Amino acid sequence: LAAGSNAYMVHTMVLDPADGGLVAEQNATVVCDATSATTSNIEMKLKVVDGLDIRWWSVKDPFLYTVKTSLYLASDPAQVFDEHETSTGFRTTAWDNTGFYLNDQLLTLRGFSHHSSLAGIGTALSPRINLFKVQASKALGANTWRMSHNPYTDSLYKILDITGQLVWDESRDFGYEYRMQMHDLVKSHRDHTSVMIWSYGNEYELQQVAQNMTNMAYRDIAIAADPTRPTTENDMTLKTWDDIHVDVKGWSHVANSTFETFRESYPDVPQVLSECCSCNSQRAGYNGDRTLDPCIWEQNSPMQLPYVAGSLGVWTLFDYFGEPGIPNEDVGWPEVSSSFGQFDLAGFPKPHAFWYRTNWLSARNEANLGYADPGLPACDVPVGTARILSLLDDLNFTTINSTHTTASIGALANGAKAEMFVNGQTAGVLAIQVGEYPETVEPLLWQVVRSIENSDGTFEVLNA
Repeated sequence: LAAGSNAYMVHTMVLDPADGGLVAEQNATVVCDATSATTSNIEMKLKVVDGLDIRWWSVKDPFLYTVKTSLYLASDPAQVFDEHETSTGFRTTAWDNTGFYLNDQLLTLRGFSHHSSLAGIGTALSPRINLFKVQASKALGANTWRMSHNPYTDSLYKILDITGQLVWDESRDFGYEYRMQMHDLVKSHRDHTSVMIWSYGNEYELQQVAQNMTNMAYRDIAIAADPTRPTTENDMTLKTWDDIHVDVKGWSHVANSTFETFRESYPDVPQVLSECCSCNSQRAGYNGDRTLDPCIWEQNSPMQLPYVAGSLGVWTLFDYFGEPGIPNEDVGWPEVSSSFGQFDLAGFPKPHAFWYRTNWLSARNEANLGYADPGLPACDVPVGTARILSLLDDLNFTTINSTHTTASIGALANGAKAEMFVNGQTAGVLAIQVGEYPETVEPLLWQVVRSIENSDGTFEVLNA
């Protein structure tokens, strides 16, 4: 900066990245002495150019503008001392006792919880690896990313801004002595368009300290740094609502009855299923088949309640090292990986992934719903697709007579009906099954047979 006390101009422009066209601009003057350490805070309100329509950031259309800020000597605009460019989007969010709204449209939140690691790579993930994880999430129909249970690298937030994924941002440690971590979280990420809410933390940490004093401190700090977004938590022990000091109640692994009971006492408080569905699965199948665990639709069912904002933290998108578990088996060394993910450690989808892809993406296309779902991610939505869940070498065959055995082949489909062909012969047309929970598509099952004398031979249609 120039020596001595001088007036400097801060010039901010919002530009359309497509053509560089001016969207809004504003100037502000600040006087400072370059010989001393001083800090000046400048607040600007920029007016959009008359007659220009703003393009709103959304899940379907995550449009970002370029914000360019320049610092120069007020008396000599040619002396530019610094310039900075960032990206931002325009959008509105709101929570109430009917759900979550993005740009005044009711939107059902659908998403996964995550670990900030991936298989053998560890936690130092490159932007390209994080992009792969975001693409995997969107491919299953997710529109929300839960930062469990800590803030992540800034490059991930930028990717989520660009790809149109809403963010539940979560602090790690909970306690009065950690309150500045909440401050740093909010201040670091408040400029990201994708962030919609600030979470104090997760289950275990939230239950370790005197909550009332800590909650008030976290809330005051969050609102001071960002008065535009609400606060929340994941499954804080509930004494009375007045002790919680958050705006949105988050629940973890609870049934519909918990939401209903809470609503009877606090009818005006927004609620969301912020974690659910620790449902084990293996890509190669377990117990000899690839059937789906009812855990998936049973634990997701609260999102079907008309006043619940959605299910945003299914545990988890990917398997991860730690919390090893294999269904119906005692687990010990050498098992070191969880099996909760929809994708395995290598990034391959497991059968549960296709349930989400059907119910959260393909079955929600406009042709099926009769309207455009604002919560669908910005990607191609397949229409009239089916996915076989059972592979022939995984089938459990049972004897039906002296010559043949039989087994079921399962599939998920998103149309009104589906037909399976076995070696060119139809196994029949089945109507798509809607489960006990509304809008939940369940697997279809066809029967096939094979000869006992030729157990490795040709499969046939039952009763052909």
